[in-house]
Amino acid sequence: MKNFVSDKVPMEFCWKRQYSIFYASLAAYGWVDLLKEITGKDTIVRVEGFESWASIFSVDGFIEKLVQVIEKEIEKDYDAVTEYIKKTQATGNVWVNFAKKIKVNKKTPSEKLFSLHKKFFELGRPYLAELWRSFYFADAVGIMFENKLKQNLKENDIQKAILFYSKRSKKVFIDDILDYFKKENNLKKRADFIKKNFLWIFSQDPYSPPVTEKEIADYVSAKIENNTNNSINLNFPADIVKFAKVYQDALYLKDHRDEYRRKTYYYIQSLIEETIRRLNVGRDDLWYVRPDELKLLETDRDNFFGEIERRKKAYILEINNGEASLVSGSTAFQNFLNKKTDEKIDTIKGTIGAGGVQKGTVQLIKSRADVKNFREGKILVAVTTNPEYISAMQRAIAFVTDEGGITCHAAIIAREFKKPCVVGTKIATQVLKDGDLVEVDADKGIVKILK
Repeated sequence: MKNFVSDKVPMEFCWKRQYSIFYASLAAYGWVDLLKEITGKDTIVRVEGFESWASIFSVDGFIEKLVQVIEKEIEKDYDAVTEYIKKTQATGNVWVNFAKKIKVNKKTPSEKLFSLHKKFFELGRPYLAELWRSFYFADAVGIMFENKLKQNLKENDIQKAILFYSKRSKKVFIDDILDYFKKENNLKKRADFIKKNFLWIFSQDPYSPPVTEKEIADYVSAKIENNTNNSINLNFPADIVKFAKVYQDALYLKDHRDEYRRKTYYYIQSLIEETIRRLNVGRDDLWYVRPDELKLLETDRDNFFGEIERRKKAYILEINNGEASLVSGSTAFQNFLNKKTDEKIDTIKGTIGAGGVQKGTVQLIKSRADVKNFREGKILVAVTTNPEYISAMQRAIAFVTDEGGITCHAAIIAREFKKPCVVGTKIATQVLKDGDLVEVDADKGIVKILK
């Protein structure tokens, strides 16, 4: 196997998602760009791909440096969050506008198709750098806010304050959808509303399959109630009140930032469809092809399809000093940094997203396709959650996630739905299996595996 620098230096896990090699590569380059801005030098980022999932690693200690920079900027000037939002909007709008203007047809030269893919990738890098910043910014602000509450409030008032303040400073797309659902129970009208205004919310990756009528029907069937409790009576210190605005801006940015990515992937579908037709290739194959490699499907088809099959088994992609190196197949899998452990685990620890205790059986959600099959009364376990999961979250009795803190999507929805939630476990999706009987004790932030 090719020798990677990332095999020899301590690397830390950052992120895991079911994303194509296109988006995983884009995320890796965006991460490199942000870390260079923070540290002033090029660094190494590693992607490990397995069964359509991608895990990203960076040099150990760099996340801590980024969080320290964010914390200092926020403590120095609470208005720093405004600048983060502006940067995300600026880079996101450039990306969306480029995607919206793409016009291709059967007469478009192949070279033009390939150059559009590359340009789309290049314009995504600045946005992905801001996406990474906001990812760690939101977590950092959540921890800072919780610490301020602990310093100023009694233990039994902390969760009340988090519930009271866990509202975005501005409305985002999911608010518009939920507001409409709360006043309109007719499922056909809900579906028409989504089709007319928000089909892009289902675009998780440019190479994900188009949304189906069944998925839309499942999404609009959610029973939405207004469970938010704003009636508490607490006298908050001035600094908490002031910092709460930063916290609420962070909540706004967490959901607002995702609009750009989903919209670009929705608008770029004409380019994807023409590429699929032109190269006579399936989406499941393009999932493993980077933009700069598309021409190989045209000029060296048989050999490159062999490489695609190897990548479907496993791949490692390293970005070092801006240069990409990749190995694939069983050799890559054998050299993964993130291997499953056979260690017996009976208790998983995490962060309290929303209090409460529930006992039940696990059902994992690993992709968009799993949402429609989620059964009533199960405990939802996922790497993270997003607005597409709302209908499954409605049917679940509790949530457990690998990622997130008190500002994450799962925690916010759990507080609104009044369901127990433990987030930031890191290992829940690795340890738990469908059908496992567990007790989610979200008052203590633990998940006990019963059998």
